[in-house]
Amino acid sequence: MAVEEAVQTVFWFHPAMWWALGQVHLGREQAVDELVIRTTGTRQPYLRALLTFADGPAAPALAAPFIQRGHLMSRIREISRHTTGSPLRLALLAAPLIVVTLVAGLGAISTLPLQGRESKPTVYEPGNGVRLPSVIKEVRPNYTEEAKQARLEGTVLLDCVVASSGIPRDIIVARSLDDVLGLDRAAIEALEQWRFKPGTKDGKAVDVHVHVEMTFTLK
Repeated sequence: MAVEEAVQTVFWFHPAMWWALGQVHLGREQAVDELVIRTTGTRQPYLRALLTFADGPAAPALAAPFIQRGHLMSRIREISRHTTGSPLRLALLAAPLIVVTLVAGLGAISTLPLQGRESKPTVYEPGNGVRLPSVIKEVRPNYTEEAKQARLEGTVLLDCVVASSGIPRDIIVARSLDDVLGLDRAAIEALEQWRFKPGTKDGKAVDVHVHVEMTFTLK
């Protein structure tokens, strides 16, 4: 029961989980039915007792977990056929819950950025034997018409990592010039198109953290 409550709490949003839990609950109820009938040796009185509890104004607190109206007809049919549930049936009906839990768990894990799952290369700072990347392709930023009309000039300072492939990544605005008329965005888009001869450490290409200034000047 504690495991079911935990699964229900974690995967409350998963429709298949509710169906699987319902099947497990039904299997448990049918297992109880079989145990009672085997112990008492009576069937019809037990059926009448189930109907009495279900139709009463309020089922006793101890009986309530085993008298879910949605399952009552299925239980009556099984008892009438003399093939009520069993512990084996309960185990088989628990299988959907196990499958749904595994699938939902794997789906949740696949969306989480787990540390160590895919480690990024070390990013080096210039100096101490680390050589800066050098630009081999530079693209000027687009001066937006709105910024021109506002006669806005200045410099956007960008931080990024130049990967060992020479391609900039993880670009952020370190010092903004304009985040309304489009100049900050234009600076980022321009830097995304730059290409570098990668920085090196001990003669090997490595990822290096760099600063890039994008200047906007009206002529």
